[in-house]
Amino acid sequence: MGIMCDNNSNLVVEASEIASNGTSLYDGFSHNFYLGGNSATIRFCYIHDSLYGQNFKTRAHYTELLYNYIADSQDGEVGLVDAAEAAATNSHAVMIGNIVISKPRLSGYNSGRFIQFGQDSGGQHNGTLFAFNNTFIAGDGRIQFLSANVTNATIIAENNIFYASGQLVGTVGGGVSGTNNWAQSSATIPASFSATTTGTDPAFVNRAARDLRLTKSSPCRNNGLNVLNYLDGSGALHSGVPMFEYVNHQQNRTRASDGQLDLGAYEYSQPIINNLRISGGNAFISFNAQLGSQYDLQYASNVLGGAWVPVTTNVPGSNGVIEVTDTNGAGFPPRFYRIKSAL
Repeated sequence: MGIMCDNNSNLVVEASEIASNGTSLYDGFSHNFYLGGNSATIRFCYIHDSLYGQNFKTRAHYTELLYNYIADSQDGEVGLVDAAEAAATNSHAVMIGNIVISKPRLSGYNSGRFIQFGQDSGGQHNGTLFAFNNTFIAGDGRIQFLSANVTNATIIAENNIFYASGQLVGTVGGGVSGTNNWAQSSATIPASFSATTTGTDPAFVNRAARDLRLTKSSPCRNNGLNVLNYLDGSGALHSGVPMFEYVNHQQNRTRASDGQLDLGAYEYSQPIINNLRISGGNAFISFNAQLGSQYDLQYASNVLGGAWVPVTTNVPGSNGVIEVTDTNGAGFPPRFYRIKSAL
């Protein structure tokens, strides 16, 4: 077992790697996380490769999974199941801005379980799982992304990306509904889902390398709801609008905003020049950048039909502001600058 505890109240685990836990002596019952009690918040964590069980399992009354990278378990990625605490009113859970990825599982393990909300021991679960702006990637078509399996357990899914399996929903419990999600054209879209964008490819930067940021041409851009709300363990209402993004690994950055939410865990953002200063004969140009991108700084003497000329190319991105020097740039006739991203 990785982290196991019960009787938690306001447990917080952040920016941690929990990986490769489990033993064949407890095959199917040893997990990377196994929690219980009142409440837990897990954020900015890298949770992966549970050897004989699930990556994250809890029997707590209330759980927050925020901006995590959860991947490659042998028996299920997220299990939010029953206990005496979960039978109480407002036994909710919220998932915002997570990347959840499964792999094809070995024979003898649960090949369809991805996210389960409800029970696994015959008890009650009285609450709702709120899933907002997550990116869900299946290891193969056997995966059933969302399952609720007890009468009073419901799931609300908004602004998510479901990719690589056409089974958005398994068992429905008290009901599984969704709005403004992306799914493949071949997927079975439940009648309880509305405003679903469908297509063949969400246009990630590099799916094979698990770079799941969106490209400029992504059909997931600007298709999200801007108002998202969830209930906590006391029944209080909160905004579920994503404020951060997970950065590989165990890091985070503020999520960009252009006034309309994209679907999934990442917001597409264009580089913007935010400062231009002159020192001596040099021009210094600053712009916002993201780790994993490459940038070209170009100039033109005339923006109306003039040719754009490189100042520098293939500038590696970082999460923050980058400053580039145009040597002797102040000594030339007027120049207009622009930043181009490889994305």
